[in-house]
Amino acid sequence: MNKRLLSAFISTAVIAASIFLTQATTVKAETINFNSTAMEVANDMGAGWNLGNALDAYDSTGGNEQAWGNPIITEDFIATVKQAGFRTVRIPVTYMNHIGPAPEYQIDTNWLNRVNEVVNYVIDNDMYAVIDIHADANHDISNGAWLLVDSDNQTEIKAKFQKAWEQIADRFKTYDSRVIFESMNEIRENGNYSAPAYEETYSRINEYNQIFVDTIRSSGGQNDKRFLIVPGYNTNIDYTAGNYGFQLPMDTASNKLMVSVHYYDPYDFCLNEDNDAVYGWGQSAVDSNDGAVSWHVESNVQASMQLLQNKFTSKGIPVFVGEYGAADKSFAHAENEDYRRYFYEYVCKAIKDIGGVPCCWDNGWTGNYGFAIFNRTTNTVIHQDLVDAIMRATSGNNYSIQQP
Repeated sequence: MNKRLLSAFISTAVIAASIFLTQATTVKAETINFNSTAMEVANDMGAGWNLGNALDAYDSTGGNEQAWGNPIITEDFIATVKQAGFRTVRIPVTYMNHIGPAPEYQIDTNWLNRVNEVVNYVIDNDMYAVIDIHADANHDISNGAWLLVDSDNQTEIKAKFQKAWEQIADRFKTYDSRVIFESMNEIRENGNYSAPAYEETYSRINEYNQIFVDTIRSSGGQNDKRFLIVPGYNTNIDYTAGNYGFQLPMDTASNKLMVSVHYYDPYDFCLNEDNDAVYGWGQSAVDSNDGAVSWHVESNVQASMQLLQNKFTSKGIPVFVGEYGAADKSFAHAENEDYRRYFYEYVCKAIKDIGGVPCCWDNGWTGNYGFAIFNRTTNTVIHQDLVDAIMRATSGNNYSIQQP
């Protein structure tokens, strides 16, 4: 998803969610550690939330966490996320203008210190922290992107990728199992959202993931058994779980890997800012003509989850849905608010039902087409309906979701 464009971009239920959170956290403290399996950890990760458009932001001067209009991250804000019931925070991090020249590719100490500080906010609130290398692979920029799968300069790219993860791994090697590494984000060929066009593309993605795993495992401390997440092509479900070439890396640790995918289907409902006409989602929206496309409804979610279950979760490999969500179009269609609630709840529950981890996208933008669930300035929930839906969906309860 092009997050820069999108950036220009508690109630009885919350109290109940907080009780559930406290109970589950107690279980985690007693049973979840590096001796656990990835599936056990995934089950404990509960509802996930993205700290998007913050440490992944960049601008012409190199970028900082305020570059895309969000305020400085505070521990009080992270405590608000915890209080709402979330158990996992994904922290996208962009390094491209904070990495020095070859051959050391030294990450700027101040930047790594700040990443460390934000991770501590999450850990101190007893949540899981997932950190990645994020927009460094974004073809939509001309400001230092380097993790480019279709570049001819693969020797340098792989060396830089390894050096970056050596430093990140070293910084967090003493941390417990709540710190999880994700190798990269939305790796794809330039301009190509369909299946990879080049034969070498998937072999390179597989090589990146293998470098990532090997580098973490050899970095000392707790990293020889840390839980790791790896994506396939563009984190697309079909191109990761289908027969396109994705290979799970070899790993010296046992049952410590997860696979990363994203879910933003259909595009016109979830992401397209040029099409306000598509504001509904689900079969009820199709039947009532409420601005919905007639494909990518509930049946598509189930088909995608079945594909992931067949390929991964049935074999003990958890799926981390590191991003899902839909842009807010309620300014144009008031009905969109409940359709979004239904979409979040349905997708989130479907992910949880197959043993996956749902992690909603939040870019901090509270206006038109925004993905914000929280106001990061006032430390408040602004879409309690979405929070309630996510907490119901991840509660483990078997129930029927209320349609719009």
